[in-house]
Amino acid sequence: MKKYILLLIMAITLVSAHAEGYTYLNFVDNNAATTQLSAQGLKITFDGGNAIITAGGETTQIALSTLDYMEFTDTQHHEGTYATGDVDGSGIVDVDDVNAIINVILGNNAISDYKGNADVDGSGIVDVDDVNAVINIILSM
Repeated sequence: MKKYILLLIMAITLVSAHAEGYTYLNFVDNNAATTQLSAQGLKITFDGGNAIITAGGETTQIALSTLDYMEFTDTQHHEGTYATGDVDGSGIVDVDDVNAIINVILGNNAISDYKGNADVDGSGIVDVDDVNAVINIILSM
């Protein structure tokens, strides 16, 4: 119960303090899957251990028990839910994702081949930090 209360306080603080000026709000669950919503007209309420998020005319419900963290960003990810680090879209985070980022850095593949997933750390550029981020995801599995 304390976790839910802490998440509630954090969510209210983050929304009021940081929503202005950002385009998207990402919700990342315990499995590193990300759901991205518009930050425009953002409204978050809580009911029975769930966050009810209304943004951009759509409503999404997320169980607080599965929520790892949330973040505001200006970087748009491809539509739907994807696992952070799954650069090639295979459904798993593995060494193929590391290779995909390296190929983007070396110019062997265009970043558009990976729908923007190669920028794993959200810095706006694809570099060795993204390779390190994917390796850390793999090692934490």
